[in-house]
Amino acid sequence: MSESELMTLDHVFLIGDFLKEYFNAYEAALSVFRVVLRSGSDESIFNDNFRIKDSRELDCMSRIGDVYTRLSKYDEAYKWLSKSYSEMKRNVGESHNSTINVLALLSRLMKDWGRYTESLSYDTKLYELSLSKYGEQDERVADAARQLARTHYLSGRYQLAIGYYAQNLTIRKLLYGDQHPQTAVALNCLGMANKAYQIKIELYGKTHSDTAVTIDNLGSLYHLDGQFDKALDLYNEAWDIKKETLGTKHADTVMMYGQIGRLYHDKGEVEKSLPFLETNLLLRQEILDLRHPQIVVAKSPLAALLVDL
Repeated sequence: MSESELMTLDHVFLIGDFLKEYFNAYEAALSVFRVVLRSGSDESIFNDNFRIKDSRELDCMSRIGDVYTRLSKYDEAYKWLSKSYSEMKRNVGESHNSTINVLALLSRLMKDWGRYTESLSYDTKLYELSLSKYGEQDERVADAARQLARTHYLSGRYQLAIGYYAQNLTIRKLLYGDQHPQTAVALNCLGMANKAYQIKIELYGKTHSDTAVTIDNLGSLYHLDGQFDKALDLYNEAWDIKKETLGTKHADTVMMYGQIGRLYHDKGEVEKSLPFLETNLLLRQEILDLRHPQIVVAKSPLAALLVDL
């Protein structure tokens, strides 16, 4: 492939990534990424005996898989990511940076899909490979530790989760110091939301989406502690910021309906809870595939509430 062709492909990837990351224009990103593919039809690509040597095509396939994950088309995402992963392992080995990147995308897919056993397998391998390849004090090891912690947390293994979240925080503080956005995120993961909140305010001000996440998490701590009025004030503050910065139909904004609904339920104000939980479910059904695990999550508290009524 000539130098000019490589530059053209770099531009294609840049455009596709820009559409995917900054505009959530997933269908448009898919069209852009498919320009790179030269290996033939999807049917031939996914044939078990079909080999793909071109690293650019494999990078493109992993990008396509990531887009399908974000579209909640999990079966399709798995086809693209698993093929890219197996070919990359065959071509350059499992410890190559590109192979590790696809492994991380497979881990994210399984978490979003609600398949935590498979996610744990990918996360464990990702963590071990990253630790072996990059050493104990590398940001990529911190990322892998955080992903492994999240899977343990989602599976109810909280003590294991805390250990890996603590490792993530230790590495971030070593690399960036105490007053850095990455450190604030790591603190947040450990539940140290109050300190993270102060850092985010200093860094971004109060009307930034990153600050909203931390305000939301701080509200969750008060909620769990039974301090419902404080939690509600923080939830509403985070909700206002998310509506302004992300829009009313963004998944993070919609999530706030569910959190406020559950708070009213836990507070004993069942009638106030119902419209929030109903709106949460309806909006999630609009923006997500009906089989998405978050739809099930949205239905559960609503069903419990109807029993209470």
